[in-house]
Amino acid sequence: MTATLLQTCKEFAGRRGLPVPTSVMGSTDAGVLQFLRTLEEECIALAARGPWQTLLNEYTFTALGTESQGTIAAGFGSSPAALNGYRYMLPEILWDRTQRIPICGSLDPQLWAYLKTMGITGPYSQFRFRGDQLITIPALTAGHTVAFEYITSNFINLLGVATSGASRFANDTDTIRLQDDIVLAGMTWRWLKTKGFAYAEDFNSYEDLVKDQLARERPGRTLSLAGGYEGFRPSITIPLMSTIPP
Repeated sequence: MTATLLQTCKEFAGRRGLPVPTSVMGSTDAGVLQFLRTLEEECIALAARGPWQTLLNEYTFTALGTESQGTIAAGFGSSPAALNGYRYMLPEILWDRTQRIPICGSLDPQLWAYLKTMGITGPYSQFRFRGDQLITIPALTAGHTVAFEYITSNFINLLGVATSGASRFANDTDTIRLQDDIVLAGMTWRWLKTKGFAYAEDFNSYEDLVKDQLARERPGRTLSLAGGYEGFRPSITIPLMSTIPP
């Protein structure tokens, strides 16, 4: 997951017995340009396949005391920062870190309408997305720190740019955040398909790689035969004491 654009294209060309490029960005060679387009097509599709941990970002913001916390495009809270390449938020992961309580959701439109109509608000704030906005009921407490993790569509680390990534290459030395062997396998079947060659066997091998890696992306938790993990449960947390008072 540290291969550069040029390294990936060189490796692919070498495996296919094709002329190995010395550069990619700025090249006018039709074959090299096809490598680039095939690689971008594969990375865009692969990034959308699942919650790859390399595409996982954390976002924190200072809450507004209003129903809307702002938009995905502009960022949330009182000092919004960009949610670079936001694709989706992970479930059960939005928390008020100041008060140390969850912000539950996401609500469906029917339940949101019911809560708004009936004036039901507590005990925890609940949220949903509507019109690109993050909205909560009841409103969050202004000034509280809120945090969550989300999957980004930015599968590239751009060379020399202070950013959380991009979804288009700009330099030969830009690195790819996705698994190297899977990307190369994806390029292979896509290139064979474009050329009109048989690709079914390569595609099936690629699919096996993707499914296997998705199953291993996050270490699994120990599940209980009595029902397993059910997410957040209201409770009282008592800090451990280093010494026991007399």
